[in-house]
Amino acid sequence: MCPIEYQGSRLVFYPQGEVIVLEGNAQAAQGGTTLEADRILYRSREGVVEAFNEASVSRGPSKLVADSLFYDRQSGSVATFGASILTEGQSETQGVDLMYDLERKSGRLGGGTTVYEPWVLHGADMSKIGESTYLVEHGNFTTCDLPEPHYRFASSEIKMRQRDVIVASPVVLYFSDVPVFFLPWYVEPTTRGRHSGFLRPQIGLNTIIFGSGQERNVQDLGYYYVFGDYADARISADWYSESRTIVRFDKALMIR
Repeated sequence: MCPIEYQGSRLVFYPQGEVIVLEGNAQAAQGGTTLEADRILYRSREGVVEAFNEASVSRGPSKLVADSLFYDRQSGSVATFGASILTEGQSETQGVDLMYDLERKSGRLGGGTTVYEPWVLHGADMSKIGESTYLVEHGNFTTCDLPEPHYRFASSEIKMRQRDVIVASPVVLYFSDVPVFFLPWYVEPTTRGRHSGFLRPQIGLNTIIFGSGQERNVQDLGYYYVFGDYADARISADWYSESRTIVRFDKALMIR
């Protein structure tokens, strides 16, 4: 096993219990894993490291930050306490009391929020499996990054695979706090470029700000389908609360 490199303003060793205490800009590094905190306590016999006050542990592209955490050297698992942030590549997850395996990149993220541009995924119970799969119970997802999103898809079961797809069942679309329609299932690609999927609705300002004396409206409720490299179709609707509903169908053939 690789040796551990210690760093800190003060180091105390208790030989009877084989305990090392680091204080003040403390750091312990071994085999690509780095632990930083204001105070680090290492119990050599158990192979457990405890970190307190602005604690973080990083390994490759993965980094966990919390007020305090426990790290098991043998298993590579981390338990955090309180508000925690997990950063991996393009994604960031904010949760509470995480249990995470740095080697397998899997674990329970608690109730929290994951951001994978342009998607924001929130859930009461969230887990991560491998590098890119998130499972959420009783959550919602949206592309609106406001603290109170203009719209969101709510579902009891959500699965997101980064660079692939979001699958949810069943789904209720909300505009502000108003349910608009229900779907037994929903599939949304997370990849960029031309692909089939539901259109992202455009919400009129008066849908959110009530009492303005003007009707509410939602535009581009619909679906876009790609037949192949040279043909696609789009069906959509605009809804105005007090006057009308407009339905459109467009089909395009691209000639090269």
